[in-house]
Amino acid sequence: MQSDLRKTFNAHLQPKNHLMARYGLGQKDLNLRAAIALAGLTKRPDVDVAILLRSNQPMEPYLREMLAIALEGKSSGIDLKISNRKGNQAYRSFRLRLDRIEQGNAVLRLIESGEKYDDAVEAIAAENSINAKSVEAAVTYRKKVLSWMKRVQGEKDSLRNLDDNIFNLVFAYADVSNRDRDGLIKLPSASLLPILMEIIDRNTQVNDFP
Repeated sequence: MQSDLRKTFNAHLQPKNHLMARYGLGQKDLNLRAAIALAGLTKRPDVDVAILLRSNQPMEPYLREMLAIALEGKSSGIDLKISNRKGNQAYRSFRLRLDRIEQGNAVLRLIESGEKYDDAVEAIAAENSINAKSVEAAVTYRKKVLSWMKRVQGEKDSLRNLDDNIFNLVFAYADVSNRDRDGLIKLPSASLLPILMEIIDRNTQVNDFP
């Protein structure tokens, strides 16, 4: 691969192929600076590549390939990795569980209206562009929520007045954050409300769940 990359690098440095030469964007070639950085020959490769990305200079094809190789972890010059932050992963996991609950609930509603289980699963799978196994897992997850809801409502009468969405939010939140869902749902409203407001506000930057 390195030999192919060298050929690509050399080809695009030819005057007829070089974007800097064709577009006349100045004497300081930020592509070359970034290429040297991606080869592991500068102290701050992140800064050198970022300078090019923020500039008005077009990115040379050979540099695109070098950057792709680095992102794939195949570069011999630098280690470059893009990964989700922990907090974002937690929030996505939380959203995924809420989606599962809704998908499972949709299947159960179809069954209540007379649909057969398999047909209901296929319908929701097609609607959400996911496979049937994922929908079946969503049904199982929703049933767990319903079973837990029934149990805690039997233990505390005041919980019968809570909206189903509150149970869904608390169940999903507790699942992701490893909190005690029974303890959360039984909190006084004044204590539970701030927690719910934090996790349902999509405009809040979530770094991690407490």
